[in-house]
Amino acid sequence: MVLNYSATLFMTILLIISSQHLISCQPPETFITNSSISWINSRARSYVVDSTDGATLTPILSREGNETLFVCGFLCDYNGTACVFGVLLSPKISNNNSYLYYARLVWSANRNNPVRANATLQLRQDGGLFLMDSDGTLIWSTSTSTRGMVVAGFKLTVLGNIVLFDKSNDIIWQSFDHPTDTLVAGQMTNAGQNLRSSVSATNWSEGLFKFEVQLFGFLAYIESNPRQLYVSRLGGNNGSPFPGLIFDSKIIIFNGKLILNFAFSNARFVRFGDDGHLRVYYWKGSWLEEADLLTDYIGECGYPTVCGKYSVCANGQCTCPQTAVDQTNFLQQINYRQPNQGCVLITPISCEHSQYHIFMELKYIAYIPLYLQYGTNKTDLENCKTSCLSNCSCKAAQFQFSGPNNTMGHCALLNDVFSLTYDYGAPNKTHSFHQGAELF
Repeated sequence: MVLNYSATLFMTILLIISSQHLISCQPPETFITNSSISWINSRARSYVVDSTDGATLTPILSREGNETLFVCGFLCDYNGTACVFGVLLSPKISNNNSYLYYARLVWSANRNNPVRANATLQLRQDGGLFLMDSDGTLIWSTSTSTRGMVVAGFKLTVLGNIVLFDKSNDIIWQSFDHPTDTLVAGQMTNAGQNLRSSVSATNWSEGLFKFEVQLFGFLAYIESNPRQLYVSRLGGNNGSPFPGLIFDSKIIIFNGKLILNFAFSNARFVRFGDDGHLRVYYWKGSWLEEADLLTDYIGECGYPTVCGKYSVCANGQCTCPQTAVDQTNFLQQINYRQPNQGCVLITPISCEHSQYHIFMELKYIAYIPLYLQYGTNKTDLENCKTSCLSNCSCKAAQFQFSGPNNTMGHCALLNDVFSLTYDYGAPNKTHSFHQGAELF
């Protein structure tokens, strides 16, 4: 009896694991509406899409391409308490299946406002798509009701684009016009659009990094106070507008240059990651990195969080800045086994004791270039220091001499200090960091 029971249990487990990734009743590619249609976020209809974190998906639409499968629906975390309406990309493991393996979220409507179980997505003829939480609160909509257009239906294209269309099949709204952190093959960025990183692979809400496309260039920056740019490329070739990031099934063009030219596999996506990198991934038995589009401009040490706060990046190593002021150590590593987590002030800055703060002056240490910073002003070094010391929220004063006499320069007051680098080739740069050393 024990042997028979074990065999039965083993067979049951195998069936459950297989069905978790199977779209057993394939959703349609298009929905047509004459009045309104609703879909409920039901865990009873969901299946596991990622065995590592237990995310589940309740599918609404799906579309198969030659090498990819796109599915849109409710994607929920392990507990089912944080769900987004989004689009997932999955490589087709074989030519004859409806499975969703190694899926990646490539677009979401409500990344900053997750819904719960029993939330509803509604397609209305007079207003497009509406996402409402389980208590009826409106969370997101396509905002098409104000245009006076009649929505005939919505579909998921073979490229993974959610499209609302009218009776003439003209596009009223499409998800490609509202990217989140990812681009898929067939998608491109235009002036005024941006990519915003997620907090992490499992936290889909907006993170710190932003990639912004402008008419004549692009910016990448970290949302701090004030925001701090780490890449700026402005000015098109011969005064022409910036072509953006063009990504189709065969090529990737970035900043007017051909980056990749591939003749196989459109199972690819471009993601602006939670570390500020803009990477291309492709499928070859697993998702592999194919290119890093910003690193050619700034190098590995040019990313603001590569070594964590207050830490210096050099040759792939992270260390705390060193100085000698009465043999006092100002900074120490947060985790000596993982130095890329950054450094922390031994004595925190205290507004109550600001009169005792001094500067830790670091020469030949580079930070995010001053010309990329907002809020710089022309002054001398001492006034730059004084401005920071008199401002309780100021963590650092960044100063760079300019002019022939090295008396005046540009000053930036920083409320956040991210990773630093060595800069031996710039003897006229001085970076003075406001530390919390209290000298009684």
